[in-house]
Amino acid sequence: MAPKAKNFINDIKPWKTEWCINVKAVHSWRQQTKFGGDSLEMILADETVSILNIIINIICIVSVCNNISSFFFQGAKIHASCKQGFVPKVQRDFPINQWRVIDTFFVSPAKGHYRTTAHPYRISITNDTSFSSSDVKIDNLFLSLASFKSISSGDLDPDFLIGKISYFICLLLTYNCIL
Repeated sequence: MAPKAKNFINDIKPWKTEWCINVKAVHSWRQQTKFGGDSLEMILADETVSILNIIINIICIVSVCNNISSFFFQGAKIHASCKQGFVPKVQRDFPINQWRVIDTFFVSPAKGHYRTTAHPYRISITNDTSFSSSDVKIDNLFLSLASFKSISSGDLDPDFLIGKISYFICLLLTYNCIL
């Protein structure tokens, strides 16, 4: 049997379930709703590199700030969830901050208020989902921080969570610039 092609998060669409992606779980939490019951929610990131990341890393290397350059690495992110029955399997086979190859999952449109990522789709982990070790070993935070100007001006889409850390860091940067 031929090996499956690896896909990036930005490549996946809802028309099939046989996707295979290299991802890192960067955050997870338990959620309980009256409609969906108990679930495990996660933010997954892949190793996608944008042109902006490459330029920033080159500037940092030239400026001899190589340690800072890894902070700017930003992979594509997607929201993933699994129902209560699959939580022990996911927690055992896919620990936080570990890279895994995920195979066979359901993809559906991401909708509603307070979306956790800008990706148009979300992943649902099913009984058929498998996890295997990955060769990717990128130890970065995968942060996407909003600028203070965009937060304070109200330009951001209120359906996306910007996080308290973004607001706090922007306040600190603004305060230091005023001094």
